[in-house]
Amino acid sequence: MRLAVPLLLCLLLVTAARAEWIPIGPYGDQVQGLALDPNNPDVLHAVAYGYPRNALSFMSTDAGATWQPRGTFSLPDAYGLACDPHVPDLVYGCSRGVEFWRSTDAGLSWDFVVAPGPIRSVCPDPHVPGRLFAAGFLDPIDARPAAFVSTDYGVSWSAHRFDSLFGPMKVCRVDPQRAGVAWAGGDSTRLFRSTDAGLTWHDRSGGLPSGDAVSGLAINPANPDIVLAGMVSGMYRSTDAGGSWSRVAGPERVIEVEFGTADPGVAYALGRDSCELVYVSADTGVSWTVAGPDTAILKSHDLSVDPRDSDVAVVNSYRGVVRTTDRGATWRFANRGIRFSHCYTVGVNPGDGRNLFVGAHECRVFSTGDCGESWSLCDGFWCIENGRCCALAVAPEPGGDVVYAFEGYG
Repeated sequence: MRLAVPLLLCLLLVTAARAEWIPIGPYGDQVQGLALDPNNPDVLHAVAYGYPRNALSFMSTDAGATWQPRGTFSLPDAYGLACDPHVPDLVYGCSRGVEFWRSTDAGLSWDFVVAPGPIRSVCPDPHVPGRLFAAGFLDPIDARPAAFVSTDYGVSWSAHRFDSLFGPMKVCRVDPQRAGVAWAGGDSTRLFRSTDAGLTWHDRSGGLPSGDAVSGLAINPANPDIVLAGMVSGMYRSTDAGGSWSRVAGPERVIEVEFGTADPGVAYALGRDSCELVYVSADTGVSWTVAGPDTAILKSHDLSVDPRDSDVAVVNSYRGVVRTTDRGATWRFANRGIRFSHCYTVGVNPGDGRNLFVGAHECRVFSTGDCGESWSLCDGFWCIENGRCCALAVAPEPGGDVVYAFEGYG
């Protein structure tokens, strides 16, 4: 009998060692960066917020239906992803600090690259392999605006300083038809165009409101003289490559704007009202409509349109990746495999073990009635403002209609 207890303990230890944990969600997270591979639009790369851990890289090979974890960045703050159009598996990433990363293995590992200054937007040149354009600033203290050019896939850079005024350049774009033509925009209504691959830059801001910020740029793939400039004050459109601009009715506080390729008349934009909204245009940006009532999202700044089908677009959000296949009429989350970085507590319905509630970061509570096969976001928990949902208790009733949330950090 004395040998029975140790033997039983050994069996329990062996059984525990062989136990497997199966992820059941809820899926999604605060996706800070999102990029579509132009060579294979079914391939998507995303970076999820991981504080206090470092940012996590994810990859999808089925247009966002499922995601697989890849590598980890060296800091919590990473965003601004871009896929190289010439080299498979080469991905670039920016940060809000001074860091710039390259991955040569589709996000499994990320190498820090020294740049002349903080990079806020990077755009690989579709015409010339190895050439990248980037927007940012030279001095982290006074944020002197600059554009950067690399001819060796981001290993080394040259810089062009625009002027001595305060404020960074925020966005850059490359002309889809004309080699060597690039654009850069930023604070204080700076908008410049280069026709010699970044050697010289010419002011194209005439007609735009002064003291504003250019945060979004899109060049029409069929007619590159049509350019959209998204600004805090609204959307502006040019039909002469920035020689003149006109304000169009549509989104304000524009974050991002992109044209479709398969149908170049289609354009998408991210704008802010009381929350972030997606807007769609079918006439190269002349007029805009809100793309569906269910597109109220938060913390979005990346928007990609499938080059094979302009009805298909993806957007990042604080709950993960959002995707449309019908030009914005409906949107669905495409998150399976992207896991929340912080789930603080779980509440189980004593009367129904399949009914669970999970408290996640940013005061979000999710529920499932089928033991994690599907999840839904619960409304009404934004009233938890002074802390986080540190515990959940569910009344033993069918459906978990009564839930108690405890607020705090203990």
